[in-house]
Amino acid sequence: MMNKSILQEDYQLYFADFKIGTVTNVTSDFPHLWGVVNYAAWLATPSTPEEIRLAEFLELSRRSTHFGDLESEQDVNQDIEKIDQQLNTFQDFIETDAWYLIDRNGAKNMILCPIFRDEGEIVWRWNPDIS
Repeated sequence: MMNKSILQEDYQLYFADFKIGTVTNVTSDFPHLWGVVNYAAWLATPSTPEEIRLAEFLELSRRSTHFGDLESEQDVNQDIEKIDQQLNTFQDFIETDAWYLIDRNGAKNMILCPIFRDEGEIVWRWNPDIS
């Protein structure tokens, strides 16, 4: 069974072999956990095609959540539709078992594709299909 320590100080967030950053200030309300991600420096200047594509996905994901938050206050339907169309090309980042967190003890904890929010906030759920 996976190590599912809750309210731990920090985790290292990965997609496959790419370190995305460090997640701190972790809290939870079952089944969701959230915290703040301090992004890895390479995301500011991705250099390989894989890095560029992953950085684009993270930004689109963040923008999608941002417009979703505004939906009840403003008419952002066209913005959401445009971003959703763009996100469709990133299904390999969404429908995958490649997201994980490494805890301070070095244990690998599999998660579903996280939700990236403004100001570095991140929300995730443990991946129940992988133990």
